Amino acid sequence: MHTERVRRILAAVAGIVIGGFLGASGVREALGFDPDTLIQLRTTNAVAITADLWGAPLNGAQLRGATLLEAFLRAADLRGADLSAANLNNAYLGYADLRGANLAGANLYLADLDEADLRAADLRNADLRNATLYGADLRGANLTGARLNDADLRRACLSRATMPDGSVHP
Repeated sequence: MHTERVRRILAAVAGIVIGGFLGASGVREALGFDPDTLIQLRTTNAVAITADLWGAPLNGAQLRGATLLEAFLRAADLRGADLSAANLNNAYLGYADLRGANLAGANLYLADLDEADLRAADLRNADLRNATLYGADLRGANLTGARLNDADLRRACLSRATMPDGSVHP
C-alpha cells in the first residue's frame, strides 16, 4: 500500500506527468490524499509537461530545475517555493501566489503571469522575454539581470522592485 502511494505521488507530481491533468480534485483522486499535503513536496528536476495544477497548494515546494513546460498553474499557491533554474516556458501562472518565491535563473519565456503576486520574488537572471505580466504585483521583487525584452508589464506594480540594471524602481 505504501509503495503504491509513493509510486502514484512520484508519477503524478514529482516525476513524469506528461499531459497530466491534476486540478485540486484530480490531485486528491490521483494521489489518494488531500492536496493540502502537497506543501510537503520536495523534489528536484521534476518533469511535468502540460500538467494541470490549478490552485495547487505548492507553497514551500522545492522544485529547483523542474521542467514545467506549458504547465497550468492558475491561482497556484507557490509562496516561498524554490523554482530556481526551472523551465516554465509557456506556462500559465495567472493569479498565482508567488510571494517570496525563488525564480532565479528560471525560464519564463512566453509565460503568462497576469495578475500574479510576485511580491519580494527573486527573479534574478530570469528569462521573461515575451512574458505577460499584465497587472502583476512585483513590489520589492529582484529583477537584477532579468531579460524583459517584449514582456508585457502594463499595469504591473513595480514599486521598490530592483530592475534588471540594478536600479530600484520608486
